[in-house]
Amino acid sequence: MENDAVCETTVSVNDDVDTGDPEAELNMVDLLEGAISNGEVIEELGNAGEVLTRVELELACFSEKLVNLSVLAMHVANRESDFEAFASVEEHILGDSIEKTLEFDLLSGILDSEARELDKFTTTLQADVISARVIVSSLKHLGENFMEMEGKVRDAEQSLQQSQDQVSEIRKQSAKFQRIISSSNQDDNRNSGRGADFPEDDDLLNMNANIQTAGQQRHILRMLEKSLAREINLEKKLTESRQIEEELKLRLHSSEQEVFYLDEEAADVWERWFQADNTSQVLLGISKELLGRLQIFQFNLNGSLLRESELRSKLEHSTDQLKVKEIDFHKLKTSSADLNDSLLARTNSLKARLKEAEDKLIIANSEAFTLREKVSSLE
Repeated sequence: MENDAVCETTVSVNDDVDTGDPEAELNMVDLLEGAISNGEVIEELGNAGEVLTRVELELACFSEKLVNLSVLAMHVANRESDFEAFASVEEHILGDSIEKTLEFDLLSGILDSEARELDKFTTTLQADVISARVIVSSLKHLGENFMEMEGKVRDAEQSLQQSQDQVSEIRKQSAKFQRIISSSNQDDNRNSGRGADFPEDDDLLNMNANIQTAGQQRHILRMLEKSLAREINLEKKLTESRQIEEELKLRLHSSEQEVFYLDEEAADVWERWFQADNTSQVLLGISKELLGRLQIFQFNLNGSLLRESELRSKLEHSTDQLKVKEIDFHKLKTSSADLNDSLLARTNSLKARLKEAEDKLIIANSEAFTLREKVSSLE
């Protein structure tokens, strides 16, 4: 019900905007334009973040490969030292020669192949870093977000440059190992040639070889078994490294999917935020209107309270005056009663005197009449 009320309010407010104040229409247009620009900024940030995430994951995978290759280069360098020390000794055991030559040749070949693959991978990674640089460079208007992404791109470029230097160094070492092997093969060919020129020495060597054949063959077989075991171990490690690489690729793909889902969720959240912002703007307008009405009501209430105070003061004044008048009326009533009593007493006294005078008048008239009669009789 509250949502329906909000929707109705939104519709009514939009109707008011469409038919009412032009300033409100401009504000609504500005709000919509700001929301659209925010959506474009979010999309640009999502694309740049996806590219940077891919570059960072590729750099992590490249760094792990480079560490493994560096370990392999160190191992080959140790075998190269053993090989050179062994080659410098003229009298040596044939089994050790074959074992060390095969092992050094095999490891140097693996190192050269992996170094070439890693060098090719640096080209792809460099293209991705350049693409990330182009994308981030187009986001200079984003301020702090641009500075953060610029820092990530700069770190990626530095890391890539360091990795390229390390790969170049490993390539140099691998080329050195290949030259050593080539030189050793050439020496063997020359020794074979000298053996053809001196058949007597060759016969002597064949005799010595026949004497030591059984023991040397067993020794050679043991050395070959060890070499094969080491080769198998190296192949297992390489397989594990490739499995780790595949797992990293799967994790990268999973991370990309998660980023995609997060982008969708972010778009949904931004849409909800826009709706909530629109609703908040509508509710803000309603609250401002209600606040205005409340202020008017408060003003009228203050006026009513002031008038009530004035009327109350007048009422109290009138009550005081009424009490004074009642007191005066009571006093007047009391004095009037006393006056009436006094007047009644005087009236009664005058009536008594009047009656006495009338009686005396009657008596006087009767005496006068008697005197007139006597006077008339005397006449």
